[in-house]
Amino acid sequence: DAQLSYRSALAFAHTGCHGVAESAALALAEQLSGRPSVLLINRSKNRHATFALAGDVPNPR
Repeated sequence: DAQLSYRSALAFAHTGCHGVAESAALALAEQLSGRPSVLLINRSKNRHATFALAGDVPNPR
């Protein structure tokens, strides 16, 4: 929850998560990469959908 840009009481009441789109994006990015992830695009929504994008943390060079 620390990385979420927005915390929704309504989402928490229904799902137990404070944010669905960002939480799902972070979880999937970590699962696919096997590494910690960060939000690349914070939650964005319109009346049809809510979107967030996450990716793995780049390796320092």
